[in-house]
Amino acid sequence: SIGDKVEISKENSNLKLNFSKSFSFSHKNKNLCNDFNINEALNLLANATINKIDNQKNSFLFHSAGKDSNTILLSLNEINYKDITLVTHQSDGKGDESKISKKIADKLGYEHKILFEPSILTNIHKDSFESYFTNISFPVMDVVSLAYPIYNTQMDFTNSNIIDGM
Repeated sequence: SIGDKVEISKENSNLKLNFSKSFSFSHKNKNLCNDFNINEALNLLANATINKIDNQKNSFLFHSAGKDSNTILLSLNEINYKDITLVTHQSDGKGDESKISKKIADKLGYEHKILFEPSILTNIHKDSFESYFTNISFPVMDVVSLAYPIYNTQMDFTNSNIIDGM
């Protein structure tokens, strides 16, 4: 949200995160988490994530340059879990985070794939949309869900673990 801030540093080969929030009232820059143990939090998140993964299937993390997917990725990296491929959507213009995601993946030692926006939607895309929305477990109103059928025409996600960190 507006005003959220995190400062990331490295201390004794551990990541240290200092969270703060800039408030619009008298207590500006109040530190919200003085006794927050980032390593414990990352381990809890990593273990909760990998406990949901079926190791017999390929695993993908939809990754952006945002807080959610990077927190998931950092937690998995903290426990040295590398059996996952990062997937990023490349878009036109200033909103493209695929290069940043690729740099993060390379630095941390993860495989990275880029998905592209098709210039023209074809019958393959139409069929993928129909199949996706016919077989979806429950209706989704998030417009991002419109990208999944397009992604499925570029990579085979059939029978995979998918973590949507975006």
